[in-house]
Parts: sequence; C-alpha cells; structure tokens
Amino acid sequence: MTTVVARPQNRDPTATRAVSARIEDLDRVDASARFAFGTTAALVSISGPIEARLGVEAPSKATLEIHVRPLGGVP
Repeated sequence: MTTVVARPQNRDPTATRAVSARIEDLDRVDASARFAFGTTAALVSISGPIEARLGVEAPSKATLEIHVRPLGGVP
C-alpha cells in the first residue's frame, strides 16, 4: 500500500521549487553568495586562510570550520 502525502504549496510530486543563486557583497569576507530553493534560503560566506609561513605550511592538516546561523525569523 502506498501512502500519498500532500506536498507544500500543493506541488505536483514531480515539480521542483524555483532555484536561484546570486553573488552577495558582504563586508570583511573574501566571498559570499545567497542560494534559494523556493522560500528556503542560505547565505554563505568564505573567509580565506591566514598566510602560513612556508616552513610551517601543512596542507594535509588543513581544517574547515562551518558555522550555521539562521538568517532570521526563527520562532
């Protein structure tokens, strides 16, 4: 037996939400962009690495930090 669940905005099961991406201009970051899928959006910023001295550079030990914060409107 198959259960049919209504999708948000009564979309057809094969329909997708509108997708958009644009470059943002945030201060004090190296790059930023906004991605949206319907009414869901994410703002992404990238801050480049601090220059390492040549003698202590270890690319195999690089790290990536991800901070997730809502844009706003969180109940």
